[in-house]
Amino acid sequence: MRNDTVALCSVVNDPFVPGFICMERSLRRTNPDWDFPLFVLYEDNICPLSLQSRHLIEKYCENVRFVCIDVESFAEVFEYARTVIGTPERLMPAFFILEAFRFKTFSRVICLDSDTLIRGSLAELLITDSPFSAVRAADGVTNEPRSFVNTGLMVIGEAVLQSFDLSAAIQSVRDKRPAAGSGKADQAIINMLFDNDSIGYLPRRFNYTKRMLMIEAGALDDCDAYDAFLTARNVRMFHYVGEKPWNLKVRNAENGYGAIEALWTRELMSFAERDLLVVLDEMRRSWFRRYADAASACAGKTEDAGKGGSATPRDLFEKQVAKRMGL
Repeated sequence: MRNDTVALCSVVNDPFVPGFICMERSLRRTNPDWDFPLFVLYEDNICPLSLQSRHLIEKYCENVRFVCIDVESFAEVFEYARTVIGTPERLMPAFFILEAFRFKTFSRVICLDSDTLIRGSLAELLITDSPFSAVRAADGVTNEPRSFVNTGLMVIGEAVLQSFDLSAAIQSVRDKRPAAGSGKADQAIINMLFDNDSIGYLPRRFNYTKRMLMIEAGALDDCDAYDAFLTARNVRMFHYVGEKPWNLKVRNAENGYGAIEALWTRELMSFAERDLLVVLDEMRRSWFRRYADAASACAGKTEDAGKGGSATPRDLFEKQVAKRMGL
């Protein structure tokens, strides 16, 4: 397929730069014939991407094009998000992926979250014949399929690209409420825009999450064992939902993914030079300071204690810190 008919898209802001670069490098490594342009969507205030970040992306990534979003065109989206969905401010940048639906000069747009690793060929995504394709989400505890899709990977076909109108889309969901568990950002809206009959469901291997891996493979201390498990199941895209592998952990339960996150670190270290590692270290230090400030502010408080049920003081404290950090 010609590279002028297919576009790749990701929303990226400064805190997600290491993730995006790692995703792009893994994509180009495993799909060497893909020279499709990769559009980085950002916005100066809600989803800022500094000049330093852009230079870093340009150094490590191939055929990347930066698109600064016209925030005024998203006014209806943000008003709906705040008043109906109750979206926290930290999730507002995610809505900018809706810009990808307006790429009318392309016949196919493939959206990829920047907290993913590409592990194999994505060629099948070039021949899907549905107007909109994605992978069905899975329950984080039972692994059973949910009634909605996870938008970490989406394929938008020409029919949708040519007909999509952002304002009309938001008006069409005005009287709807997101499905339970579908989130409070882009995923909530997209799942209301496309009903089951209009979605081309992709195999799970194209959006396999760290929670799926933990449930199916169990808690292991061996990074290589997880790698082999994913390879045996032909996983093409691996998704780090929840807290990210490049950040220090806030919730204690997230510490159990250490060996799984080592897969991301291994990918990063296969190409990263000092400049990227310095930025990553600065980000981690900033994240730790943010955590320390939140923990200090929550120390000794009993907020939400009455709602905790059987929750331990540690659980309640962790919840308060995460809330204060906007997680």
